[in-house]
Amino acid sequence: GFTLIEVLVALAIAGVLMLSAAALYWQQKEIGQRLVAQRAADEALENAYESLRTVEPAIGSFAIPGSSGLTLTVAVTPGPVPQTRALDIVATYRVHAQPFRRSLQALVRVSATP
Repeated sequence: GFTLIEVLVALAIAGVLMLSAAALYWQQKEIGQRLVAQRAADEALENAYESLRTVEPAIGSFAIPGSSGLTLTVAVTPGPVPQTRALDIVATYRVHAQPFRRSLQALVRVSATP
């Protein structure tokens, strides 16, 4: 049979393994939540770009409030090439009270003004 010491050592090892597994589970859960929020920010950036691409954006800066604490900030500046505008769209969001940021920079063509 097993002695009391052997049983205690086996229980201690099992306890350490269970704590390690629990820590990995929570870490995976947080990573999953961060990836979901990152994908939502990427989709918001893509949608904002597509909507700005279809109109001639005015030069300036503005914010677009989003869902679930996501905020988009858009800066429109004259582009480096005539008849273009430079877009800098930044999405800020939080996961577990930790701030994250995703951005998209692009050039869009605008029609020539007479």
